[in-house]
Amino acid sequence: MGVLRHPALFLGVAALAACTKSGPYSTEDRAALQGSIYYVTGGSEHGEGTTVKRLRLSDGRVDALTGGEAPAFVYGQSPTDGRLALTVADDLYLARPDGSELTKVASSPELDWYPRFSPDGRFLVFESARASFRDLYRLELSTSEVVRLTDNEQGNFDATWSPDGRKLAFASSRAGQLDLWVMDADGANPKRLTFHPGDSVKPAWSPSGKYIAFISARDGKDDLFVVRPDGSDIRKLTPEAEAKKRWEGAHVQRYAWHPTEDRIAYEDQAPRAHSQLHVVDAVTGAMKTLSKPEEDDREPAWSPDGEHIVFASVQDDASDIYIMRADGSRRTRMTREQDRAWLPRWTRGDRDAVKEPK
Repeated sequence: MGVLRHPALFLGVAALAACTKSGPYSTEDRAALQGSIYYVTGGSEHGEGTTVKRLRLSDGRVDALTGGEAPAFVYGQSPTDGRLALTVADDLYLARPDGSELTKVASSPELDWYPRFSPDGRFLVFESARASFRDLYRLELSTSEVVRLTDNEQGNFDATWSPDGRKLAFASSRAGQLDLWVMDADGANPKRLTFHPGDSVKPAWSPSGKYIAFISARDGKDDLFVVRPDGSDIRKLTPEAEAKKRWEGAHVQRYAWHPTEDRIAYEDQAPRAHSQLHVVDAVTGAMKTLSKPEEDDREPAWSPDGEHIVFASVQDDASDIYIMRADGSRRTRMTREQDRAWLPRWTRGDRDAVKEPK
């Protein structure tokens, strides 16, 4: 009788060795990783020009996708055809994974930014000042139709799709302070979720759809919270100062949901201390710190398979892109840029053919 080699159970010698290795990834180990890491060099998020770069993990090649003359950022990859959503000089663009066929898809005299693909790849939701201080709009990619989803003077920000694409969560100051709201994907039926004078911002839906994470200063500093989509069960996920003295005065800067599990990687920064990365379970609250005290780690993002975290780290006054396993092991420097490297995003395997979503 032959040996049953189920792909989920059988590991070849090379794959098994890779799983059991410790220490930084070798060149051969990196070649076995999937996808590309996009990041920016130079500039600042709201000011000078930045250059979008791609690190192709299969061969370590780094290519510049933009020229650096204007602020440029990658915001995500289409779930259907692999195209990238970018902003360049406050306009929205799509491009192939290698940066070719860079095509403007939305433009106005004022800024258009923070595009997010819908789960089916049909739409981009984005933030714009084209008709107000800040409102949310939806672009249908197949027709180029733009629909205004919010309409009030106080401002609407940070739109994020529910996993089924039927709802949007966002932050709005329409009630006097920044609170979380949800609405239908067409802008109908807005519902307020938070009622607190401390601002609540940057919502993101969990992969299960059971939670919406957000950052709030309701306790005097920026902490990470979750809430149910109906507004119930608001819980703080970052530890209290009396339980973890290192976090006294710490502020959560950025966070990212695991692609398939209700776990969050996040960055916090305490006064007169480095930024540190942690992973917290949104259900149990169990937390693991990934950074050592001497490490200054920022801007975590997950690999598509959830096995790794990519992040920016400042070492010896140089900011570069690193990866590590989700448990904090195998920390590896991936770039050696002369200028500041930051805001990494890890996308799945590149696709040469680009097809319109159905």
